[in-house]
Amino acid sequence: MEKNVKSALDNASRWYSTAKEAYAAKNYDNSVYAMEMALEIGLKAVLISEGVDYPKIHDVTAVIRMSLNADINKKGINQDTVDDMLSTMQVLLKYRNAAGYMFSNNVNMDVLKRVADDNLEKVGKHLTLLSKNLA
Repeated sequence: MEKNVKSALDNASRWYSTAKEAYAAKNYDNSVYAMEMALEIGLKAVLISEGVDYPKIHDVTAVIRMSLNADINKKGINQDTVDDMLSTMQVLLKYRNAAGYMFSNNVNMDVLKRVADDNLEKVGKHLTLLSKNLA
């Protein structure tokens, strides 16, 4: 595994650990924020593995859809899984800002709890799959 891919996956894993710890502590805002970062960096590891210069933005779903669908399928990740990863990413992106700036947004902890409930396990499965298939 390329050094930068491993480094990105390790970083994603640390963000995911933070998401789980925050979830366990009922800090759902921090959990959602950390989940988004974990999956974002995991997806950037895919781009790095393919030699794609990823954009320095949070939403890399368009780049993956446009340039990597065929290549990611070659890595043993089927199209349904790719679609689920990107769909999960879109949900997390939608709530990332609200989670990070809850004090100034019109979202409450109950909403973020539902987002965390729906996505914590998914993000973990996605990161496990990426780590396995990018190795």
